[in-house]
Amino acid sequence: MDKLGIIKGRKRGADGKFIGKFHTNPILDTSIYEVEFEDGRVESYYANQIAESILEESEVHSNMSYHITDFCDHRKSDKALSDQDAYVIVRGKKAQKRTTKGWKLCAELSNGNTEWMELKVAKEASPIKTARYAVANKISNEPAFRWWVPYILNKEERIISAVKRRSTKTRKSEKFGLELPKPNDVRRALHIDDESSTSHWRNALTKEAKTVLPALRILGKDENVPPGFKYIEILTVFDIKMDLTRKARICARDDQIETPSSVTYASVVTRESIRIGFVLASLNDLNILTAEVAGAYLNAPCAEKVYTILREEFGDYAGRKAIIKMALYGLKSAGYSWRSFCARVLREELNFIPCRADMDVWRRTARKANGNRFYEYFFVYTDDIISGETKRNTRRYN
Repeated sequence: MDKLGIIKGRKRGADGKFIGKFHTNPILDTSIYEVEFEDGRVESYYANQIAESILEESEVHSNMSYHITDFCDHRKSDKALSDQDAYVIVRGKKAQKRTTKGWKLCAELSNGNTEWMELKVAKEASPIKTARYAVANKISNEPAFRWWVPYILNKEERIISAVKRRSTKTRKSEKFGLELPKPNDVRRALHIDDESSTSHWRNALTKEAKTVLPALRILGKDENVPPGFKYIEILTVFDIKMDLTRKARICARDDQIETPSSVTYASVVTRESIRIGFVLASLNDLNILTAEVAGAYLNAPCAEKVYTILREEFGDYAGRKAIIKMALYGLKSAGYSWRSFCARVLREELNFIPCRADMDVWRRTARKANGNRFYEYFFVYTDDIISGETKRNTRRYN
């Protein structure tokens, strides 16, 4: 969908009924829509494809999303409930009416502007900020607030308490009987190598730094960070695989930036689809091929405007500022960016189309040497890929 098109409506079958089934969850929506382009042609697209195209188009023109930073004012209209009308009798018991009508809050956005919005919208967009504002401005006892504000604040306290308990637990420092350095403790990792006269951790760090470097635009020593970019730290996490291979992963600290208001969800192929694929491969006597995309996320452009300061893992570049230009592991939008990039390559460059029942199962028509047509299937689970290869003339199963 590289040209401007107008959605004419849902497509109907020969019986006059709509094709596919509508669902509020875009992943489960199998509806098909007819889209008319500028040149007059009409094409059919799944609802998922239209939504994905719109999101990708918005990301091309702007990678900045505006969100609520705080609330600065409020107002109440005649439609707001009074204390006398705030309760209703349900099964003989007195219960609060759950409504937010009659209230508006003035929100301060991250782009510096302000916007008046209905309380219902503010509550859904930023429940904790809304609840805190209500308490601070002594309106939490109003009928539109008191039925939900205590619940939200209590939930926030439980989450914070759980995080504190988790952070105070002693982290295991060994795995498979070998010492495992703590996150960001690069010096200890190198010291372990010196003590054991090996280079396992040093090689792992060098390999990871070489993988991540192409995803960064290192600024000159006198070059300033462009306006609008936010600083974020990078974190090096260590691990030991079952074959005792040392692994280092350089990722971003996603807790230092707020969640983008745009979609960050990335789907994967379902277990049922993989099982069906294995059955088809067995029936048609196919070799099953698997592959892993090295540094998968780093192939997709970064949807967030962030920069970092390089640490000692990057050798001579340590201390230099760098713009994160690709979807570095740890960024909240990294998974979605990679999924969108992978889908675009499969669709536009390899001519695959997603299956109707599972958007992470891709197929395309192909032709055997004897002229028979068949489908080639491609399964994608984040950075893991499954496909099939013909060993001999295959049998056809409908």
